[in-house]
Amino acid sequence: MTATATHSLPDTVYRIEQGIISIGRVFRVFGPGRELVAYVKHPLLKLREEFNIFADEAETLPLLKAKQRKLVQFNMCYDLFDGGTGDLALTVQRRLIRSIFRDRLELLGAGDTVIGSLDEVGFALLRRWIKWLPHHWTITIGGTVVAKVDQRFTLMRKKVDLDLTANNGRLDPRAAMAVVLILMHEVHGAGD
Repeated sequence: MTATATHSLPDTVYRIEQGIISIGRVFRVFGPGRELVAYVKHPLLKLREEFNIFADEAETLPLLKAKQRKLVQFNMCYDLFDGGTGDLALTVQRRLIRSIFRDRLELLGAGDTVIGSLDEVGFALLRRWIKWLPHHWTITIGGTVVAKVDQRFTLMRKKVDLDLTANNGRLDPRAAMAVVLILMHEVHGAGD
């Protein structure tokens, strides 16, 4: 998914924060000036997981839709659809066995071919037992690092910084946000 999308966002640093009290899981994405650039609300009690990324809290301008491919699956797989056109933009898949010791999400393009990945870096195994240690990940496309993802330590809610300054248009920022949101939701659950 390239930067030539219907609603383009700049390659910059974004902060993704989970709401403290809400019905469903609410995430807000802020730009460098603390302006809201995206809003996500994970609905509760859905059999097949799906969520929309909107440009505003009124949910009037859809940016991207993420939908779980199958109800029951060994390797979690989400399809990301463009909010304006409905076209398949990217697929995110977690290989369960590869993610036991270190988080890994594969980014799949046309024909489900691997075009990139999100990989945990640093002391991943140690973080499995010491939960308050912050996590760090990189997103690569074609072997080149296009983004860095850093968890910020807080007691009450999740905060993650998504740094797309090295992206140079290789990955749509909306797709990068969706990948991080899937990571926060699926891999690290609400209570983690």
